[in-house]
Amino acid sequence: MPWIPEPLMAEICQIFTDADHRTRNDFIVNEVVNERDYLSRFLTLAAYPRISGGNKYKGISS
Repeated sequence: MPWIPEPLMAEICQIFTDADHRTRNDFIVNEVVNERDYLSRFLTLAAYPRISGGNKYKGISS
């Protein structure tokens, strides 16, 4: 039995993929200026994804 159920793992992967895509776009338009800023933005978007309506996602902590 997997440690994390497959449906939840797929959802988490989608959240991280979306956060990465959005952070890269912000980097391209110079809204993210360095590695520290990039990581902070990525982790914020992962913790507060679009699927939660801007609320903290239960089950992910960083």
